[in-house]
Amino acid sequence: LIQMMLLLRLFLLLTASVEGFFMKLVDFMRVLQPAFCLSMVFSSGSISAGAYYQLLLLLIYLIDTVFAKILLPVVQVYMVLQLVNYLTQERFSRIAGLLSDSVSWCIRLFTTALVGLNIVQGLLAPGIDGLRRSTAAGAVRAIPGAGQIFNSMSEILAGSAMLIKNSVGVAALLVLIVISFLPLVKTAVFMVLYRACAAFMEPVADKRFCAAVAALGQSAALYLKLMFYAVLLFFLTTAIICAAT
Repeated sequence: LIQMMLLLRLFLLLTASVEGFFMKLVDFMRVLQPAFCLSMVFSSGSISAGAYYQLLLLLIYLIDTVFAKILLPVVQVYMVLQLVNYLTQERFSRIAGLLSDSVSWCIRLFTTALVGLNIVQGLLAPGIDGLRRSTAAGAVRAIPGAGQIFNSMSEILAGSAMLIKNSVGVAALLVLIVISFLPLVKTAVFMVLYRACAAFMEPVADKRFCAAVAALGQSAALYLKLMFYAVLLFFLTTAIICAAT
């Protein structure tokens, strides 16, 4: 029982680190979203900016609510059930397995849905804005005398706005990498060490204790999956926005 309590304490330390990671990630995206979409208004158009603004809002809500406040506690319950499972002759193994599978299924479902939304937005909204721009450019060129000058000036302004928008997007990707690199590495090292510890202890230690240490590594793997897919969704969304608009 004392050994299980020590393992649970280590798991709570890892949980605090993962919660801090999600908080930093969501706070950064909340700060980035208005500036990024504002730069998109001048480079692509109001329809694309409005569509992706709503998509980023949905993504922030998904990471903050579903990943950090629903799936993260599910992993914690999974870990506790695994510890209790090895103290009570494995009476909760199927429940723990169902929780683990549920986390993986939810991650895949939300990732597929958001990537699909990104693709649909990238096909529709920029096309509508492109039609509006071409119509406006044709009207400007039709102005006698000054039409060509105004058209050249508008192209220069649009190119400058595009450069600013892409620069904001690249800076956001770099900041995402900086924010996520250390927590991801820390969680991955935690997972590898405890899985290796369980493997090397198996020939000489009690099998229940080895199984509990292995369960700690499996829980860390679920944490790592949550963190990786959260970063991946923000990364892919930002990259698709820069490419599509």
